Amino acid sequence: MTDMNTPIADRVSQMSQPAQMYYNQILKQADENIFLAIKDLRKSQADDSIEPQYRDAANLALVAMTAHLNGDSLPRPKTDAEALQDMQSRIAEAAAAGDRETYDALRAGLAHVAEKAIKADALQEERLAALESNRQAFAEEQAGRYETMLASTKDMEIQKARRMGMDSKEAEAFYAEWSEKTTELAVQRATGYTPPRAPIEE
Repeated sequence: MTDMNTPIADRVSQMSQPAQMYYNQILKQADENIFLAIKDLRKSQADDSIEPQYRDAANLALVAMTAHLNGDSLPRPKTDAEALQDMQSRIAEAAAAGDRETYDALRAGLAHVAEKAIKADALQEERLAALESNRQAFAEEQAGRYETMLASTKDMEIQKARRMGMDSKEAEAFYAEWSEKTTELAVQRATGYTPPRAPIEE
């Protein structure tokens, strides 16, 4: 029987790999919203929907999160790379000890983890591609608004100068000297867009 005074991290390390992964998954959720993680876990316990092999891990996760709310630091879940390295180390130990049952179970678990990692990487790439596409679309839309507003404002300023009796060239020169910079800055503030500067030529 496990000593209740044994640190949570040590007690988790003695669990099966799937149970450790379940525990780490709960703590990752706690990183995002610990109150929601506790609520969901308690609901699962009340519904008795947690599989028997994960119940100890769930109990330890609840203890860890509750202790964190009382001021203790929340144990950091293993990263995917750390979990993979730990599993590979345990596979090597089982092979060296001739423990075929543990070896086969860990190899099956490793294949499952690798499959999840591949799917996670693919999903991350899709999300990054979508974010980049949205960023580019927003930048193009913003630049378009800037150009449209700048052209409209410039036209109004030139028409104002024409009404003062200037011809087309004089109005253009007047705008360039007295209004162009002010107009550009005002439109930049209004649209939130700043045109890229031309590179410095040496």
